[in-house]
Order: sequence, then C-alpha cells, then structure tokens
Amino acid sequence: MTYCYVLDLHQLSMHYKIITIFILLTLPLVSLNASASHSLKGIEVYLLPEENPIKMQLDTLFLEESPIENISTLRKAGFQLIIPSKKTHPIIARHPLFKGVIFKLYLEVQNIGKQLTETQMWLKRILGANKVRKIIDQKNWNDKFKVPKKWIYLFPHNSENSGNRRSILVEEEMDIFDDQGNKKMWKGDSVDQELLAMLHFILEEIGLRDCTKPGNIAFCRDGRIAFVDTQTWGEWPVSYHRLSNFLSSPMDVCWKEIIKNSKHQLKI
Repeated sequence: MTYCYVLDLHQLSMHYKIITIFILLTLPLVSLNASASHSLKGIEVYLLPEENPIKMQLDTLFLEESPIENISTLRKAGFQLIIPSKKTHPIIARHPLFKGVIFKLYLEVQNIGKQLTETQMWLKRILGANKVRKIIDQKNWNDKFKVPKKWIYLFPHNSENSGNRRSILVEEEMDIFDDQGNKKMWKGDSVDQELLAMLHFILEEIGLRDCTKPGNIAFCRDGRIAFVDTQTWGEWPVSYHRLSNFLSSPMDVCWKEIIKNSKHQLKI
C-alpha cells in the first residue's frame, strides 16, 4: 500500500521558512535567564513548568554549581553521557535523579557555530516535534510512530553558571534501541511498504531534511519509531537516500520507488 499525494514543496518550504525566521527573530536576544522570563512572551508555553518536580530539582542542581562548564563538571554533577559532543552538536545525557527524561545541552567550552542561541535552537526542536505529533495524531498513526515531549529549562537567575549558556533541553526518554539494535530493526521485518509510505509522508510534509538517518528516527522497545531529532524542518528536498543503506534489499527497492514518485513532484 503506497500513499500518493501532490505537494507544492516550493510553496511549503517558503511558508515554513518565513514562519521560522519570524519566530526566531522575535525571540529576545538578551540574556535568557529566569529573571528575564517575563519578557519571553514567545516561549513561555515551551518552558519547563515551575511546578514540575524536575524543574525544582534542576534549580537546586544549577544553583549549587555550574555543571555545563566542561565535561568534567558535567560528570561531577552526576550527568551520564549518552552521546558525547561532536563539534557543534549538543551533548545528550541522562541523570540518575531524573527518571524518564534525557537532557540535550551545550557546554560553555563548545562553539555552537550558528547565529542562533541554544535556547532558540531548543525552540526549533520543540516546534518540529509538535509538527510531527500533529500529523501522527491526525493520521491515527500512534501505533507506528511517536515523538518525545520537550521543554526548555532556563537556568535560575542567581545560578553559579556565569557563562554564555542560559538553558538546556529536557526531553521525554523514548526507550530506544542502541545503535546496533536500531540498525537491526531497520533491516528486519518490522519495516514494510506501508510503514515506509507513512514515514515518507511525514518527512515530506514537514520537510524533515535530516530525519532519514536511523539515529534520528530510532526504533523503540515498544515497536514504534521515535522522531528524536526534530531541529531541521521546513527544508526540502529531504535527504531520502540516507536511509537506503539501512534497509533490507526488498525494502530498499520499495523506498527508492517511493522516492522516485515523490521527486517527480518536487518544485525546487
């Protein structure tokens, strides 16, 4: 079963990019800390709620020390690295005090290498996740896909952190397979033509250019696929070819056919 549809991707791309630029340019470029949160009218809804127990524990942790100064201070504060930093990429970590969530963060010693602040990049990830969630819900595909809830945590205004960083991302843990297990699932029987057609629809509808790598669309132990990296959206064409090497031979043929049919409708 293959889903057929026609999209004017040029118009969609321009639409999403205009919205993204507007949102990001309207974010305050002042220091983003708790004392200034009253002026962050564009992102209050995306902040970790004050009454959330995780927020209270993080406040205590960041008031006492500056965990994100470097790798040593991060580990000293109890954070356990899941994925170490790769140049300008965020570190992914968990902490034994915080069950059911992971953290994405930039160290003070890291060079983000982009015009946006880390808080603005967290917002992009949240907006991308919301777009994925909306399609999953609308199509009733919750038995096949999921996307983590995400919140921005702003450091307390009187915290020990005195550098340029002002926030980290708190993200619902998805219980994904490790790299080897995930790649095995993508080669296995769980992937069929219908699943690939659904995946293709989501990727192309939103323009999730970087979500064709197994690490960004990871299989979970409940059998569903989680969209765990949603920062890059509203960008076409999507890099569909990246997934081919991770599929079985029959599903690779199917995937390439879906891609071919889609590319005929691209207007770049």
